[in-house]
Parts: sequence; structure tokens; C-alpha cells
Amino acid sequence: MSKKAQQIVTVIQNGSSTATLKLWQKTNRGWKNTLTSANRIGAAGIGNSHEGSSTTPKGVYHLSFAFGKAASARTSGMAYRQINRKSYWIEDPHDRQYNTWQNRNWANNKNEHLIDYTKAAPHNQYQLAIVMDNHGQHNGSGFFIHVKNQWATAGCVSINYNDVRTLLSRLGTKAYVVDVQNRAQLQNY
Repeated sequence: MSKKAQQIVTVIQNGSSTATLKLWQKTNRGWKNTLTSANRIGAAGIGNSHEGSSTTPKGVYHLSFAFGKAASARTSGMAYRQINRKSYWIEDPHDRQYNTWQNRNWANNKNEHLIDYTKAAPHNQYQLAIVMDNHGQHNGSGFFIHVKNQWATAGCVSINYNDVRTLLSRLGTKAYVVDVQNRAQLQNY
């Protein structure tokens, strides 16, 4: 992963539902830490996840695109999508479009209607978010780095709004996240 990545985000658990997020930027001299942020993770911590487990999935995931309420967001090449009233993240395992962003007129209550999470705090998680692409991994759906509120997440990683903006402004198309339970596990990736 470190050979193809330009940015690596490490998320290392340090409490039952807390972790430290660090952004590492590849330079000519190696990897440089350019952002550190305290964050919340799934209520069940980082580990082997599945649909509905409230566990942040352990492993490496491509940060594929960002989304949010605003019409645009500053990135270093990462794609961005604006949420609208038809935007859903499909979390129903029986739906053929499972674990993808879809624009639909309606989706059942097993799916996330993204605009519902752009309201005033504390329900503004998707004011700005970045997709941790675990498509095809069979470990749950809808894992993002998003805006933090006072609670543990359902499996996402959440940091304060200003740090999400800073993180996104530095991410390009070759960005990855590594979610681990402790620092020693980073050696596995």
C-alpha cells in the first residue's frame, strides 16, 4: 500500500470508542505527519465488522470520494459529490446496489437517507464526509470519515468539522486509511 499511496490516514484505537487519526503525506524524504486529530469510532471499537455491528472495520481501505451538503469542497484531486434529497447510501444487503451511493426517489428504512444527516448539530455528520471504500469486503456498509458529534459512531470514524475540511483539502486519488486496534498492528499493513 505505501508504494501506491500518496496519503495514508492511520486510525489507532486508544479507548473503547475513541482513537487518534493521523494524516501522513508522502514526501521525497519519506512520510510526514501533517494532521493529528482525536476522533470517535464505532461503539464496539475497531475489529471484525459486519452489517449492524457498530464496529469500525479493521484493515486498509481506499478513500474513494467525498460528499457533503455544500455544492463543492476543496480537495487535492479527490472527487466530491453534493448530497441532495435523492441521495442514499444503500445498506440493505438484499438490494442489488448494496454498499453504494445511489440517487433514488425512495429507499427502505434499512438505507441511509444522506440529507437527514446534514441537519444542525448534533445531527450534521454528513456536512462533510469521505468514503472508506470497503465494497466487496463483506464486512458491513457505509463506512466514512465524517463530522464528529458527542457520540460513538455506528462504525465510521468521526473528527471535528475543521479537521475533516483540512483532511479533505489534502487528499488526492491515491489516499488510503488504515484502521487498527493498536500501533503494533500497523506493521501488518
